[in-house]
Amino acid sequence: MRTMGKRSIASFLTTLMTVAWSGIALVLILTVFGGAIGLPLGLHISRTGAPSVEGYDTGVRMVIPVSFNFDSEARVTAPSLGVKGARIEDVRGSLKFPLVTRGPLFFINWLLVITLLSAALWALAQLRTFFITLSQGQPFVPANAMRIQRIAWAVILGELIRAAVVWFEGFYAMNHFQAEGFHFAAKVEVNFFVIVCGLVLLVIAEVFRVGTRLDEDQSLTV
Repeated sequence: MRTMGKRSIASFLTTLMTVAWSGIALVLILTVFGGAIGLPLGLHISRTGAPSVEGYDTGVRMVIPVSFNFDSEARVTAPSLGVKGARIEDVRGSLKFPLVTRGPLFFINWLLVITLLSAALWALAQLRTFFITLSQGQPFVPANAMRIQRIAWAVILGELIRAAVVWFEGFYAMNHFQAEGFHFAAKVEVNFFVIVCGLVLLVIAEVFRVGTRLDEDQSLTV
């Protein structure tokens, strides 16, 4: 299968980006206008920081990512291995709870979800436009280097924002919720592999910029 041109991998990815963009746009519309038209929706931020909305029968509900550690009494043993003092630490999960009123927490998370979804739409639009040029067999158009650079910064900043959101939700849970047998924790966990991928994309953007310049010089020479 060809990587560029019609009926190629680039063409398939263009369609995939279009479907993904449409799906996220629908979620964003529901997030912004769902409450205004009376839809029973709740805000959902997953354990990884991915935002979405969920439907509920009654009430305003929220789902936020949390991290927690078990108390010292919660020990794990493995008699067959001779282990008596193992512990479960750094557990991640989702905390689902109803809200009586739409207070500051709801509106902060509402704005966070809108911001994250809008950023995802913008990045997908850049990526879709890039794949369109590849499906047309024109990879070295002048705008592609800038598009890849924008995607790279979106990946880097998106990961930092995601980590900040997860920390904020954990910090809120740590200061407002209590549970028997374990305690909540707030941790900053940045996926450095994603950061490295963003840096690689910055290098690729520079390669495309040089390739575009060489392609233009060759066109003028001919």
